[in-house]
Amino acid sequence: MIHFLVSAGLFAADQYCKHNIEQQKNPDRKLLGGEIRVTSYHNRGVFLSFLSGRERLVRLLSTVASGLFIVLAGLARTRLCRLGLALLAGGGLSNQLDRYRKGYVVDYFSFRQLPQVVFNLGDIGIFLGALLTLLGFGLEE
Repeated sequence: MIHFLVSAGLFAADQYCKHNIEQQKNPDRKLLGGEIRVTSYHNRGVFLSFLSGRERLVRLLSTVASGLFIVLAGLARTRLCRLGLALLAGGGLSNQLDRYRKGYVVDYFSFRQLPQVVFNLGDIGIFLGALLTLLGFGLEE
């Protein structure tokens, strides 16, 4: 049950942030002394706009992946693995909703050290979820 709440919480928080960013006329601002830049970027592909212009393929692959994460979460034996899969599902489904509704994923922050890479909260969940899932599967051995 807690894993469902983690997934739903990440999904809701990311959608809330995306909605607020999209409502602003000029969302560009800097936080933490310029270390984090808040902006609005429409990503029509996946990470770093890879597969941009192949929206149907991206939607298909991300739908299959999100479904797989949900199924695997029910089969995982460790809490760490279930938590990772819940983060993968929550972040993936949030980005998936954008793809179906808008045709792109709303990304909204970057780091000063990597200004050309723009993320969203769902992406962070996907990254952390992948790490935790790999660690969790390693512990199952």
